[in-house]
Amino acid sequence: MEPGRSITVRTGSGGDVVICPQIGVVDSSCLFAAESDAKSARAVVLYDPTGLRHKSRQHLDWLCRHQDRSRLAAGDGTVGQPAMKTVFLSASIPDPKRDPRFFKTADVVAIAEAVHALCTVVLPEDRLVFGGHPAITPIVQRIAVLLDRQRSVAIFQSAFFVGEFPEEAKKFPNIVVTERGRDRGDSLRIMREAMLKARPFAGVFVGGMEGVIDEWRLLQELHSGTPAWPIPTTGAAARILFDSREFDRDRRFDETLRTDPVYARLFRRLLAP
Repeated sequence: MEPGRSITVRTGSGGDVVICPQIGVVDSSCLFAAESDAKSARAVVLYDPTGLRHKSRQHLDWLCRHQDRSRLAAGDGTVGQPAMKTVFLSASIPDPKRDPRFFKTADVVAIAEAVHALCTVVLPEDRLVFGGHPAITPIVQRIAVLLDRQRSVAIFQSAFFVGEFPEEAKKFPNIVVTERGRDRGDSLRIMREAMLKARPFAGVFVGGMEGVIDEWRLLQELHSGTPAWPIPTTGAAARILFDSREFDRDRRFDETLRTDPVYARLFRRLLAP
């Protein structure tokens, strides 16, 4: 591959990727030129970071985190990896033996459909982060395998629950087991703080019980201003959040969130750049 000569690669998802090799220090003008040449295709600027000054490498890392359609990739894989968006999923299926306010409104079929649709929308291009609830993990794992995107999922589990991890959770290459706390609640807090340490592009909240509400509040606390949507048609905690004053809704999506049963279409609208 020669600098200045682009090649077009057909990806498994059907779209084209235009790879644009560069030499020297890469900046935003390289991204602009690559995206212009690529037109409607996805553009990736490939560069060799060898010999770059520390400040230049820091700048490229920052640029990778803040750009979207155009991508940077370091030739040695050390810096400037493709800047995928990270979507945080908080979801569970309420237990009928626990708080009835969650179970009585829960739509189990809708919860499963929403998680399935979110995976199909996010995983072909971006990353999904979630805290492997036993009822949700098999759905995510099944879609990730079908799309061959297991590495685009980060699943968090607490050491407090060792021995109870879903079998499907162990199949993810990116599984993070956080330390055990003083008790169940403290262990979950440690896991959730680790899971949300980095700011996600957006958060999606589906069904659920107390944990979904706790994760909603933690996201607001750690990353105020991050787009976050409870999906009320799935019922349970998501509906409670949607109807509460805690949800500072974007009125553009209010009616869509309330009524649209086609979750793939809904998530494409919500997560559009």
